[in-house]
Amino acid sequence: MLHVATFKAEALDGVIAAINAAGYGLTFGLHTRIDARVEQVSAAVRAGNIYVNRNQIGAVVGSQPFGGEGLSGTGPKAGGPHYLARFSRPADAAPVSQAINGLSGLSIGFAISAAEQVRAAFKPVPQSVTELPGSTGESNRLMVLPRGVVLCLGPDEASARRQAQLALAAGNGVLVIAPGAVRIANDLGADGAVIGGVDKRLRRRPSRPVWRSMRSCISAMPVRSGLGDRRWRGARAPSFR
Repeated sequence: MLHVATFKAEALDGVIAAINAAGYGLTFGLHTRIDARVEQVSAAVRAGNIYVNRNQIGAVVGSQPFGGEGLSGTGPKAGGPHYLARFSRPADAAPVSQAINGLSGLSIGFAISAAEQVRAAFKPVPQSVTELPGSTGESNRLMVLPRGVVLCLGPDEASARRQAQLALAAGNGVLVIAPGAVRIANDLGADGAVIGGVDKRLRRRPSRPVWRSMRSCISAMPVRSGLGDRRWRGARAPSFR
């Protein structure tokens, strides 16, 4: 069933905001003869594939890599130049640590508020733009964007620092919750990077209820809660005062 909703031209920004607020972003289609409108909408809409003046099906491998954004899925697009590499791993890859940060002794509300403040200060910037081949008269542009705000949990200071460095190198904002997190944030945020740190001791193998609480914390970042703690440092992020 096709649903048609009309709106005034000056309400376009609000319409895009409502679309983005849904959290889903597989494909988006736009038909217009105004180049400025194409740039405006393409820059604002959070969707994995944006089609302009064409149908929204029939993506061609190598020309229109396909994959969604947000709740529609993230990661390397099928049929794109980064897809195959995700099925491999370096021969000398380090094993995944079994120690995780259960946020025990740390207010979940404070962790959510800390993540929210980093997210508010973070502005995504395209990391690369690649022109892909296509039919005559067709433009296919692949843009690589950062994931957003990355939560780095260590479990130790050296691991947390390396995680933060990798996340920042990919253009993300960072929240570190681990021993030495404030020191990491001060060091790596000296050049203006968006990073915050909350010093926190780790414990091994947290109980299942605590782990579920941490997952809820990560998925509920937009929710505002009480602070309850002041052990926070961040570069270019508002401080708790």
